[in-house]
Amino acid sequence: CRSCEHEIVVLYQHILRSVDVVHDTTANAVLADYQYKFGRPVLVTRNGYDLSRPMTNKRNIVVLSKAVKKYAKQYLGVETRVVPNGIPVNEYPFCREKKGFVLYTGHPHPSKGLDLIIEVAKKLPNVRFMLAWSPTFYDHFEYHAQYQRMARGLRNVSIITLPNGWDGEQAKRMLMCQASLFLQPTIYLEALGLTAIEAMSTGTAVLLSTAGSGPELVRRDVGLLVRNKLSLREQALEWHKHIMDAIELDELQQLIEESLERKWDYAAIRDYAKSRFDVSVTARNYLQLYEELMNGKYWGD
Repeated sequence: CRSCEHEIVVLYQHILRSVDVVHDTTANAVLADYQYKFGRPVLVTRNGYDLSRPMTNKRNIVVLSKAVKKYAKQYLGVETRVVPNGIPVNEYPFCREKKGFVLYTGHPHPSKGLDLIIEVAKKLPNVRFMLAWSPTFYDHFEYHAQYQRMARGLRNVSIITLPNGWDGEQAKRMLMCQASLFLQPTIYLEALGLTAIEAMSTGTAVLLSTAGSGPELVRRDVGLLVRNKLSLREQALEWHKHIMDAIELDELQQLIEESLERKWDYAAIRDYAKSRFDVSVTARNYLQLYEELMNGKYWGD
């Protein structure tokens, strides 16, 4: 909560004054708003495209993709830098043998294109689809029930409720490793498809949409892209009006079939993920920005 973050500023001013750079990754970015209390440069990472926080200080903001950077500049008038989130790629299992199913794992939410996945599954009765998630927010439980109803009677669609905690995380990673294709036809302005990066880390090819960060994550030898017809503004503000018409179902079907028929180089997919999205790459990118701030080089207002 915002008041809790403000308490951090009050209680730990002596620490904040003793460092060279403060990196704020909190929900409300209060540290940036109260920078004047401790007088150190603050770098703010925003996980998404809502830049309403920090409320006053729009300086030194980092976003997760070029798509969000473009949106922030074009529609919000805010200058940002880009550093994608990273993961410890070596901690993900690698499978040379795939089991032939198409996987979606992530939030049970229509913005991820789940309605499209269920509809395309009806057109591909001989292809197995697995939808796996662990509902956390209140609306996730509602959508979980909704998608169970939508998938009822479809013998080729399985909805898996993952356990909470580390057990669920391990189960998710193994599903990613075994899948022949990770599918996420995102409708909205996806700031960064972290689950797609995780899937590639296990050596699994991905099929994403061109919404948000999709084109930044995928090249032809690691996955494919289905066209999202929405503008950048529509992806951010009006995606909920276009759940079934943002992406052509026939095109999605064709690309799924193409992906399943292709002989992917699984080791090359994992190497690509490690070279682009390993946590070590993220750390190097942030160290460079810290150096800039320490040398008095800022960006934004």
